[in-house]
Amino acid sequence: MKDREGGGRGQSGFSMLEILMAILLLCISFVGLTAYSGTQRKALGKSGDLTEAANIAVTLLERTKIPLSDSATFKAKYATLGSTQATTTTYKGKKTNYTVVTTLSRVPGTDNMIKAKVNLTWTGHSYNIGMVLVEP
Repeated sequence: MKDREGGGRGQSGFSMLEILMAILLLCISFVGLTAYSGTQRKALGKSGDLTEAANIAVTLLERTKIPLSDSATFKAKYATLGSTQATTTTYKGKKTNYTVVTTLSRVPGTDNMIKAKVNLTWTGHSYNIGMVLVEP
């Protein structure tokens, strides 16, 4: 802000150039904030998909584990696992359809361990989780 010499009354105020520069700076900052919020929205969507995938994977892994919690069932399944057994299904989430591959295999060098693994894939993303099951 500077003092004005013209007009006869010694008024002070902002020049037109100063006002235009302030408006320009505000516009640039709003454009930056808009771009940032769009990026954050995409990241939040991906985070939601990943959380849903993790919950689904844990649920499916637990469903695989429950039948094997009986010793006789575990032994029978272990005996039939000559090689890796994989099952492919689809699972419909809240917003996304997932392809689920569940695999069971023997743990090498052991007589009583089965490795269970769940792999979820969706639109260019993948989530894996697994556990080793020991004869009860």
